[in-house]
Amino acid sequence: MIVQHGVFFDNLVYSTLANNLAKDVGTVFDACISKFIFSHFNEHLTLGIYLESLFFKLLGPAYFVERLYSFTIFTLVITLLYKFWHTLYTKE
Repeated sequence: MIVQHGVFFDNLVYSTLANNLAKDVGTVFDACISKFIFSHFNEHLTLGIYLESLFFKLLGPAYFVERLYSFTIFTLVITLLYKFWHTLYTKE
C-alpha cells in the first residue's frame, strides 16, 4: 500500500471510516460510512481506524496521509519485531 497507486476496496472502506471519525461522523465503537452503506460498522476492531483518524485530524484529508500512516505503522512493527527477536536470541 505504501508504493502502489490506488487502494483495494477494504482499504477504501477503512480510510473512509477513519476520515469520517476525524470529521466526528460516528464514534470509535459505532463507526459509519453513510446512512445507507455501513451505517453501523461492526466488522472489525477499530483501533487501527481510530489511529488513522488521528492522522487525518492532524494532517487533513490528503492522499499522503494514508501513506504516512502505513509507513509509520510499518516502521513501528518492524522495530518491535527487531527488538523482540533481538531480546529472544541474544546471549547474555
